[in-house]
Amino acid sequence: MLVSVCPVVVRWMASGAYCLLALILMLLAKWVHRDISVGNIILVKDEDGEWTGRVSDLEYAREFDSTPRGHKDPKTVI
Repeated sequence: MLVSVCPVVVRWMASGAYCLLALILMLLAKWVHRDISVGNIILVKDEDGEWTGRVSDLEYAREFDSTPRGHKDPKTVI
């Protein structure tokens, strides 16, 4: 049983790594998602049959800088 489950777990973890990479790239571009949740992560099967993860719903995404702005926005922790 464990042997048959392991490839599925590895696939899900790899898909999660793609989502994490997308969030890191956004951070490097000085953008923050602000609404990451299970509903905003999409698993997509590509032409080769491999699963990849995608981050969606950038409605609340915002550009940020490291200096405080003086207002409090509960959606942004950074």
